[in-house]
Amino acid sequence: MTDSHDAINLDPAPSVNPERDNDPPMLPIELAQSSAARSLDPKLDPSPEISDSHLDQPDLFLPDTILAAEQGIPTALGGLWYLVNLLVLLDWPGRSPLLTPWHQVLALAQVLRPDCPPDPVWGLLAAIAGDPPPANLLQSWQADIHGQVLTYLEGRFEQPAAIADYILEPAILYLTRTHVDVVFSLDQIRLELRMAGLDQDPGWVPELARAIAFHYE
Repeated sequence: MTDSHDAINLDPAPSVNPERDNDPPMLPIELAQSSAARSLDPKLDPSPEISDSHLDQPDLFLPDTILAAEQGIPTALGGLWYLVNLLVLLDWPGRSPLLTPWHQVLALAQVLRPDCPPDPVWGLLAAIAGDPPPANLLQSWQADIHGQVLTYLEGRFEQPAAIADYILEPAILYLTRTHVDVVFSLDQIRLELRMAGLDQDPGWVPELARAIAFHYE
């Protein structure tokens, strides 16, 4: 018999999920993908139904390059899109209304590979980015980001500056108002990029309002 004055703990023992407790912290890319997945799950994030029928209609106000990119355009700068993973991992440093993420992708490619050849992707990114940032802001950001990228790649690349070589990768680029798909050949899989995690699919990138994927065929 239990004394009436004794306290009785009726609360069940707290449940412990060893798998959850042992999970490593999520990377920024994984957080972005998780956030996108939640936003697409009506049970987790209920929202009114929005028609996307307008996405099937041609936009007569877009430059010809953007319209062509929806059908796929060849580019010598397929590796430029690997830089998105770098910027996500660095959390888009220095982002501002004058220096948008689209400006940053463009500017990072230019500072890492100033000898890049003419390519449709330059006009494509410039059209999406809009008005260029002030020259002094751009130059200051490029100087800072160049050092940050090389520091991040130390220990991941044998030669951090080699990231510039991977920008020049021929590919077919498909870019729509919701997706970026970059198609490479199978022999373009680079072990160094794979080990550094730079050829992972970025997935949904809210800063660019696009889902980005790499394909090797």
